[in-house]
Amino acid sequence: MTRAAAPLDRSSETKARLHSAVRELMAAKGYHATSIRDIARVAQVSSAALYHYAPGKEELVAEVAIESLTASLAAVEEVGSRTELAPSVRLRALIRTQVAIHLEGRLTWGAAADEWKNFQRDSKRRILQLRRRHEKVWRQVLDDGVEAGEFQVGDLTLALYAIMGICFHSRSWFSPLGRLTYTELADAFTKLSLQMLSASGECVAAALSCDLPPLTALDEST
Repeated sequence: MTRAAAPLDRSSETKARLHSAVRELMAAKGYHATSIRDIARVAQVSSAALYHYAPGKEELVAEVAIESLTASLAAVEEVGSRTELAPSVRLRALIRTQVAIHLEGRLTWGAAADEWKNFQRDSKRRILQLRRRHEKVWRQVLDDGVEAGEFQVGDLTLALYAIMGICFHSRSWFSPLGRLTYTELADAFTKLSLQMLSASGECVAAALSCDLPPLTALDEST
């Protein structure tokens, strides 16, 4: 049955419907297979009226990507600011936070990671700024670990991109039906990352034994 189009306005409710439609369709069909008409249909907005809200699909997807990256940055910066924790523990908390964000929002992260270079200049600039701020938080934690003597690594930049990469790209292959829960996956990434940073066995054990809450909402969805 065709969904009836709802009146379009610029209210937060309409924006939420459009963004929800983008997320649903990106997850089901991907960026290139999704049309602006698909978005209008799922959002229950007429195609003609939708063009008064956004010029096209790219702008809507960019909005959702920026929204997701902004929320992610807030969570990551909060973890990074917890300087009362040892750098190895902060790294574990960062990995757990990033894994949760990526696996909860695979679709928008896919758009942000894979399509952003094709967006218009302003959207591309905003996404690049957010990505750089994410990277700055991670780099600070690694710098703190080196300064504290927890990490011993020759090429910190290479280690940084490797660690961020295993978190970011888990969205493309991880299945909740596999042998690991989300929490177990994040802790496995933590162990691999600390070993990459040449952390001592004692440091690895201490970081993994530190009392952090499980990724409950994700694990309960498996």
